[in-house]
Amino acid sequence: GVFEAVYRAKGSPVAGLGLVALRDFASYLKYGGRGSLTTLRERPTTLSRVIGFGYSQTGRLFREFVRDGFNRDERGRKAFDGLFIASAGAGGGSFNHRFAQPGQAGNSVLSTLRPVDLPPFTDEGLLRRAHADSVVPRIFYTFSSTEYWARAASLTHTSDDGRRDVPLDPSSRLYLLTGTPHSGGPFPRDRDGRVNGYAHPLNFAEQRWAMRALVLDLDDWVSRGTMPPGSRYPTLAAGTLVAREAVRFPTVPGLPFPAYLPPVFRMDLGAAYPTTRVITQEPPRLGTEFPVLVPQVDAVGNELGGIALPEVAVPLGTHTGWNRTEPTLPGLRYLAGLIGSFSPLARTADERMRTGDTRPSIAERYTGKDDYLAKVRAASTALVRDRFMREADVDAVVARAARLWDAVAAPAPVPAAAR
Repeated sequence: GVFEAVYRAKGSPVAGLGLVALRDFASYLKYGGRGSLTTLRERPTTLSRVIGFGYSQTGRLFREFVRDGFNRDERGRKAFDGLFIASAGAGGGSFNHRFAQPGQAGNSVLSTLRPVDLPPFTDEGLLRRAHADSVVPRIFYTFSSTEYWARAASLTHTSDDGRRDVPLDPSSRLYLLTGTPHSGGPFPRDRDGRVNGYAHPLNFAEQRWAMRALVLDLDDWVSRGTMPPGSRYPTLAAGTLVAREAVRFPTVPGLPFPAYLPPVFRMDLGAAYPTTRVITQEPPRLGTEFPVLVPQVDAVGNELGGIALPEVAVPLGTHTGWNRTEPTLPGLRYLAGLIGSFSPLARTADERMRTGDTRPSIAERYTGKDDYLAKVRAASTALVRDRFMREADVDAVVARAARLWDAVAAPAPVPAAAR
């Protein structure tokens, strides 16, 4: 049987000091102060701007950092000038309340009842205190595909009822790196690529080509005032952000479309929680679910509305932000945490028709390896033009694409008996 024990505890350690430490150190680097590191201020050139970078848990930490008013130092000055908040989704974290548990990560890892995925989700609420204090940082948010499936990303740019788009703050940009997973799998050595514990081969698409360029774009915006590339993410208005039931996913042998999403509930943690950060209702009372939306897909099953990196712009398969664990946990509406899937295209039209695959085959898309690599280079060059990739990375992207072709697209070996 299952037993639940709820008890009143005492002796909670102090939580939230890490947020103070981040604020004070960023402020120190810019404005100086007493202490063992004052030699930094004795250099001929001192720091005038500070940018913070956080991925996943540390990204959620920075969302909470600005939400809770920590970008204003003790003298009322701006601590961070820019923040790169990557793959945080809609969450804050269990960082700044009594009996905090910083390792909790919300619905993506079955800690649904912890105070992680709580409103405000959009910039309007997230940056309210920073605006009041005149210390708003310039922010880049990036999402992998997984953030829409396991981190409730749509809540950051839609209304609470999921019926309208909510604009970002002018100080923010948002970029979906379509087809990329939150946590990448190994680069495939063959078409199968399976890993024990997961129903489907893991998604290996790379975020780094865009991330490297975007870090420089944010620095240019903060340091020189150079306007960054416009946001790229799916929206209701464009028809690229939809309910799960409205996704037009193709028929992909061995890759059934998920029948559910991990839920995000409205939670009552007690009347005092919003002002004191003390939980008085444990477990929380659950209200209705927030409507979580996901990107629409193309004929291959790859998502629309974001920055299409070469593996998606010139596809050899379907890259998703979701997977399923084995055994599955449908009763908990759990998928696979922060892991995605990859399913290669059929090599030929005959092969796809034989298996019932509705996606165009590799032979129907490309005349051969040289044609494929030329298209990868062209897609990469377009991303360089739009400042979503560094020119210095193009050759590495093409070389990786060549290895991918050899792994999943090269003609199948002829069995010895058939020779």
